Amino acid sequence: MKNTLRSDALMIIYVSIILILLPGVYTGFACLNNPCVHGVCIDDLNSTYLCYCIDGYTGVHCQTNWNECWSNPCLNGAICIDGIAMFNCSCAPGFTGELCEIDLNECESNPCLNNGTCLDAVNGYVCNCLAGYSGEYCEIDIAVCNSTNVSRCANGGICEEGPGESFNCKCLPGWEGSFCTTETNECLANPCQNGAVCIDLLADYNCACAFGFMGKNCEEEIRICDSNNCQNNALCLIEEGFPVCYCVPDFHGDLCQYQYDECQLGVRCINGGTCIDGVDNFTCSCLPNLTGVFCECLILPDGSQNCSFINSTTIYQTSTDNFTTIQFTETTPFDETMITHETGSDTTLQGTRFPTDTYYFSSSTPLEKSTNPTSQFFNITKSITFTISNEFTTYEDNINYYSTEKTDMFSTSTESSTRYSETTENTDIDIKLYNFTQNFENTTELTKSDSYSDHPSITAENTLPYSLGTTTSLEISTTEFSPTTFKKPTEIASDSFFTTTSSTSLSLVTDYTKNMTENVTSLIITTGSYNTQSQTFSTSYVPTFIPTTADITTFNEGGTTIYGIRDCTQEGNECRNGGTCISEDTINRCACPFDTEGEFCEIHLGVRNAAFNGQSYLAHRLIDLSHINFEFEVTTVTSRGLIFHLVTDKIFMSLYIKDNILEFKFSCGYQTMLLKELRTLVNNGYAMHISVKLHFLPNFSHCDASVKVNDTLSMRGDQITSMPQLTKPTVWLYFGGVPNELKNTDSNFEGFSGCMKNLKISGKPVNIFGGAEDGSAIAECSSLACLSNPCNNGGTCIVKAEKWSCHCRNGYLGKQCELSVCGNNPCLFGGTCVSLSKSGYICLCPYGKHGHFCENDIKITHPYFPAMAKGWSSYVAYSIPKELSNNLEIKFKFLPTDMDQISMLLFIGQTGHHDMFSDHVAVSLIKGYVMLTWNLGSGPRRIFTNQPLQKGLNDYTVHLGLRGRRAWLYVENIGNITGRSPGSFENLDVDSVLFIGGHESRYFNKLPHDLPQHSGFMGCIFDIRLKAGSDMIPVKPTGRTIGRSVNQCGVSECYKNRCPNMAACLHHGSTFTCLCQDSWYGPLCLTKVNPCDSSSSKCSSGSTCVPLIEGYECDCPYGKTGRYCEKDQNISDVSFQGTRSFLSIKSHELNYNKFNIKLQMKPLSDKGMLLFIGKTDNFISLYLQSGVLELRIKRGKQRTSHNLVTVRSSRLLVQGVWHNVKLGMFGRNAYLSVENVLDTALMDKDSYASNTREKIYIGGLPDMSKLPLDALLNNPTSFIGCVRLIEVDSNFIPLNLQNIEAGRNIVDCDGTPCGGDVCRNGGTCWLDSFRQSHCNCLPPFFGTHCDNVYSCSNNTCTNKGKCNDNKCYCIPGRDGFYCENEIIVKVPEFKRGSYLIIDKKHNKRRGALSKYTEQISINFTTASLDGLLLWHKEVSHESL
Repeated sequence: MKNTLRSDALMIIYVSIILILLPGVYTGFACLNNPCVHGVCIDDLNSTYLCYCIDGYTGVHCQTNWNECWSNPCLNGAICIDGIAMFNCSCAPGFTGELCEIDLNECESNPCLNNGTCLDAVNGYVCNCLAGYSGEYCEIDIAVCNSTNVSRCANGGICEEGPGESFNCKCLPGWEGSFCTTETNECLANPCQNGAVCIDLLADYNCACAFGFMGKNCEEEIRICDSNNCQNNALCLIEEGFPVCYCVPDFHGDLCQYQYDECQLGVRCINGGTCIDGVDNFTCSCLPNLTGVFCECLILPDGSQNCSFINSTTIYQTSTDNFTTIQFTETTPFDETMITHETGSDTTLQGTRFPTDTYYFSSSTPLEKSTNPTSQFFNITKSITFTISNEFTTYEDNINYYSTEKTDMFSTSTESSTRYSETTENTDIDIKLYNFTQNFENTTELTKSDSYSDHPSITAENTLPYSLGTTTSLEISTTEFSPTTFKKPTEIASDSFFTTTSSTSLSLVTDYTKNMTENVTSLIITTGSYNTQSQTFSTSYVPTFIPTTADITTFNEGGTTIYGIRDCTQEGNECRNGGTCISEDTINRCACPFDTEGEFCEIHLGVRNAAFNGQSYLAHRLIDLSHINFEFEVTTVTSRGLIFHLVTDKIFMSLYIKDNILEFKFSCGYQTMLLKELRTLVNNGYAMHISVKLHFLPNFSHCDASVKVNDTLSMRGDQITSMPQLTKPTVWLYFGGVPNELKNTDSNFEGFSGCMKNLKISGKPVNIFGGAEDGSAIAECSSLACLSNPCNNGGTCIVKAEKWSCHCRNGYLGKQCELSVCGNNPCLFGGTCVSLSKSGYICLCPYGKHGHFCENDIKITHPYFPAMAKGWSSYVAYSIPKELSNNLEIKFKFLPTDMDQISMLLFIGQTGHHDMFSDHVAVSLIKGYVMLTWNLGSGPRRIFTNQPLQKGLNDYTVHLGLRGRRAWLYVENIGNITGRSPGSFENLDVDSVLFIGGHESRYFNKLPHDLPQHSGFMGCIFDIRLKAGSDMIPVKPTGRTIGRSVNQCGVSECYKNRCPNMAACLHHGSTFTCLCQDSWYGPLCLTKVNPCDSSSSKCSSGSTCVPLIEGYECDCPYGKTGRYCEKDQNISDVSFQGTRSFLSIKSHELNYNKFNIKLQMKPLSDKGMLLFIGKTDNFISLYLQSGVLELRIKRGKQRTSHNLVTVRSSRLLVQGVWHNVKLGMFGRNAYLSVENVLDTALMDKDSYASNTREKIYIGGLPDMSKLPLDALLNNPTSFIGCVRLIEVDSNFIPLNLQNIEAGRNIVDCDGTPCGGDVCRNGGTCWLDSFRQSHCNCLPPFFGTHCDNVYSCSNNTCTNKGKCNDNKCYCIPGRDGFYCENEIIVKVPEFKRGSYLIIDKKHNKRRGALSKYTEQISINFTTASLDGLLLWHKEVSHESL
C-alpha cells in the first residue's frame, strides 16, 4: 500500500511559506466565498485567486480526489480501495502483503495432522494421509474396532481406537492381557491381612478372616464393648474409642431401640385386614371369609374366591394411631354381602329442607360366640337413625339430618379369646351439643359411673373418650341432657362434646370447616378397643371429613393421584370472611384476609400478642382527632424499627427505635419536632408500657403531644397547628410498620421486629389484632429472637423449648447461617468456590477435573467455555516453551453459543496489572465482529472485520499474524485486514503463556484498557496452532496446562436423575450443582436436614462443618482431633492429614534477595504443597511432585516471567523417612538441598525486592485456589506427612501455640509427647513412666526445652573471645558458645555485626610495610543493596 499520507498542518505551513516568498501579494476579496473545496485559497491580482490543494486532491477548486488505484497496483486479483493520498489492497484468499504480492504458503503452519504430508496450492493445500487416517486434515482416525464382525477383545473387553490402524482392549474387571484373555488373580497382591485366607473370585476376592477380625481385608480388629448398652440383641463394638451398635435385622437406631414397621409404608391390608409386621415383609390377618395376600379375595360358599371384592370399599389405614378407618361408599350388590344407600324424603328443619339418607350393610355370615387365640371380633348389626334436635341451639347455621343403618366390624388385639355377637334395635338418637369445659387428656375415658359437677344431669354409659385439645367427641348415652348454647365451629375443637342418646358406642365424625347446609353422603366408622367390663369403646382418632368426589380437587403428582384442596368455585365451597377465590396452578383455592385462615377462611385468628417480623403492620382507624390517647405494651430486641405511626393529612406522630434508642417525631401541620431525650436502651427484650397522647385546644390553634415509657420517662412537645376547626378527618394508626405506599415518605419507616399487646384506645381495651382494619404478616408472638430474623441467607428461625436455632439453606452454615460453605473451600485440587444464592455454592474446577467437588479426571480435546460465574471466567492457559517476540502467527477455530456477546477469545500479555503501554495481543468477539488488538509498548492498535460472522456455520476459522509493528487478521469467508501499531517499538515483550477463552483474573481487572469490559467467551475453541519465528509450536494439553471450569465440547455434567428428589441440575463447565426443593439438603439433595446446621452437625465448637456427597465431616482447628473434633491434643511433631490441612506461622521479616530456610519433613504421599510465603508478585513456593521437590521463587515487579526461577531437586524423597531440606536465595542464585544434595538455578535478570513481613504457610493454604498461577506446575493438593525443626535465617521457629497463628486438620506425627521441636539446641527428649516428656540438655543450655543458657563473662569466653550481651564474640578461626571450637576460614562470611581487622604491621609480604597506601583491591559477593565493605585509616599501627 502506498505510504504517502501527509497531515493538513504541514500543508498549511507549506502554503504559508509560499505566501511569504511571493513578492507583492495584494489583499483581495475573491477568497471570501471559500471556492477551494479541499485546499487553501490565495487572492491574486484582478480579483482572482489560486487554490493550493491538500495532498490527494486536484482540480481548479481542489474538488477531485485523485484515484491512486489508476495504475492497478494491487496484484493477484486483489481489489484496490482508493483513499485520500493512499490506497489499500483487499487481498484475495491465499495472498497477503501491502500489494497482495505474497502467496501464502498454507503448509507453513503444518495443517496436516497425524504426520500427514502437506502439498501447497493456490489459496489452499492438500493433505496426503498415512494409512489409518483420512479427512481434510488427516484428522479422522479410521475406526478399526468395528471393521470386522469378529470381536477383537475377549470376555466383554471394550475395543478402544488407537493411532492409525492400532487398537487397545479395555478389559472388564477380572480380566487382563492384550486381548483380555487372562483372568486376573486378585489374591496375588496378598490383600488379606492378619492371617486371613484369600479366595479368588472373578473381578473380586473374599477374605476368610481369623477370629477377632473383620472388614474387606480383615484389617479391622473386633473390639467388643465391656458393657453392652445396645438393645434388642444388638452387637456392641468399639470404634474410634466409642461404642457402636450393630443391629439384628428389622431394628435400627443408635441403640437399635427402634423396629422397622413395614405396616407404616402405606396401605397394606384392605377390607378390614390387620397388618402384622415382619422382617422385611408383612402379613395380613383377614376378617372371616376373606383371604389373599392383602385380604383382597372373598371366599364364596362353594369354596371359590372372588377377588373383585376389593372394588367395593375404600380402606384408609393410619399406623400412627393404630386404627383403621373404613369409608363406606355407594356400591352395587355383590354376592350375599351388600352395601346400599337410600335417600329418603326431605325433612324440614326450621324451614330448611334436608334429605334423609339410609345406609344398609348386611351379611349372611352367621354370628356366633367362639374362641380365637389372638383377637376379639365383634360383629354388631344395628340400624341407627340420627335426628338433629334444634330446640336448644343458638348457632345460626343448620345441621344435616341423617338416617343410617349399617353393620360394623370391629377388631382389636387382646389377651382374651372370645367372639361375641350383639344385635340392637333401631333407635332414634337426638344429637345435642353441649359446652363442656373440663379438660381431658388422651388417656381419659368416660365410663358408666362417671359424673360431673358442672352438669349434674350428665352421666355416661358406653362412652367414647377423645383428646379434647384438638378433636371433637361424640358421646352416646341413654341419659337425657339439659340444653346449652352451641358455640361456633372454631370454639368446638377446644372445649365441647357431641352428645347423643343410644345404647351402643360408636364415633361420628363431622368436619365443621364444611358448610352445615351441605349434603354429606359418606360416614366414617373407626375401629378401636372395646372393654367388655366397663362397656367403654376407646379410640384416639382425630375427626376428619372425607368429602364426596364432587367436593374435592384432585391432581396427579409423580404418577400418584393426590386428593387436595376442595374447589372454591363449587357451590357450597365459597370463601368466607372476605376471602377471595383464586386460581393457582390449576387449583381453585381461597386467598384469606390477614386475620383468617383455613380452607375457606372460616377460622378467625385469635392473635392476642401480635408478632411483627420486619415486614408486618397493623392499621387501626381512629374517629376523634381532638383527643387521642392510647397505650400498649411492646417487647423487642431489634436496634431499629417503627413502633407506631399516626397520620392524618399534615398531622402525624411517629415513635421508632434508632440505634437502640427511642426517638419521637411529630408535627401538627406547621413544623416537625424530633425528641430523643430518653437515652436508655430499649431493645433488651423486656416489656415496655407506652402511653401516647395528642391533644388539641378547643380552637385547634395548638397541639400537645407526649410519649410516656413505663409511666415514668416521657418525651413531650407542643406547637401551633394548621388544621381547620370544623373538619373531622380520618386518623390512621399504624403499628410495627406502614403499607408499601407510605414506606418511601420517611426513611425511619423501617419494619419493626417484636411483639405488641394490651392495646387501649381512649381507655377502652381493643384487640390489637382483631380490632385492626388492615394488616400484613402478623402471627402470635412466640420468640423475640426469631422475630428479629437472626438467620441470614434465607435461613429459617425455629424455636424449641424457648431456644431458637436456624435451619440454613443449602450451602450455608453457622449459628445464624452467616457462613458460606465457600468460606472453608470444599473444592478439591485448587478449585474455585463461588457462592450462589439458591444452592449455596458451586465449584469451578481446575483444568482436567470435573464433578461436584472436582473429584474426577476428565480428558479434554475440544474445550468448552461456559459463561462467567460472579466475575470468574473459564479459561485454558497453555505454556509456550519458546519466547515470543516480533514474528508470530496463530490460527484457531471457534464456535460461539451465540453471537451477541462481547468476549475474549485469546490473550497473550505480561503478568500482573497492565496499563496502556503494556505489551499484549488479544482477539475479541464483539457482537459477531472479530477484533484484533496489539500493543508493543507505545499504545494499542485495533483492527476489525468489516462485517459480522455469518450465523449458522459449523465453526469459524481465525488466522492472525504479527511481524514487527504490522499485524494482519484473516477470518474465513470475510477476508484479510491489516494494520500497523503506533510508535517505534517492534518487539513483543510478553510472558510465554497463551490464554484461551478468558483470563485467570477476576472481572479481567488485570488486563489493559477496554478488556475488563469483556466477559469470558461462551462456546468452543479448538484446533489451535502457533508459529513463533520459523518454529511450529504444538498447542495441546500437557502437564503444564492449567485452566478453570473447562469441559469437553458437547458434554454436560447434568444428566437424567443426576439430582434426585425433583432437584434442578445447574450445569456450569466441568461442574454442576443441585438446586434442591424445599426441605431437601446436601450437595445432591439426598437428606431431609442440612447436614451442617448447628442443630444437626455434631462438629464441636471451633470446628467447621464441610458437606460431603453423603453426610459431612469436621475440619478441626489446631489442638483438636477426633471425628467431631471433640478431643484435645498436645502436638509435638505436626502431621498433616491432607484434607484441607495447613499451618499458618506468624509473620516473619524476610529478605527475598538473601534468605535461608531449613526444615525436616517425612512425606507420606508423593505430592503436596509443603511451604508457601508471599503474594502474587513475590512468593516462595516449595511443592512435592512425584516424589521430587520443586522450588519456585518470584520477586520484583517485572511484567514477564523473567523474574521467576525454578529449582528441582535431583534427590528422590522416600515416603515414611525423615529428610533434611534447605532452600534459599543469595542474590540471583536460588538453591535447594535435600540430604546435602545441592541443586541451584540462576534468575534471568536482576530484580531485587525489598524486605517484607509475610505469613509462612506449611502443608497447604486455607484456600488452595488463592495460589498464584505460576506458583506450581500442576493442580495443588495439601501435603500429607510430618514437618519439624523449621529455621528461617538461622532463627528456630518451634511449631507451638506461641508461633502458630492458625491451623486445620493437624495431628501428632508419632503420637508421643516427644518430638523434634520439644528439646532445642541439641537436647534429647525422653519419656517417664507417666508419658511426660523431659529434655537432657547439652551444656551450656538448660531449662524445660533447653532454650536457656548460662550467662557469659570475659572469663568464660575462651581463646580471646569477648562477652557482649550475654554472647561470646569469637576471633577469626574460633566458634562455639564459649569460642571453644577451632574452625578453618578460607572465605570469611560476614553477618550483621561482623567485622575483620587486618593489621599491616604483622603482614610480611613485600610492600605491606609501605608507609602510604595507594591502592586497595577486594573481591566480594553479596545479596544486600547496601552495607559497609571496607574502612581504612592511616594510623600509627597501620591497620584497616
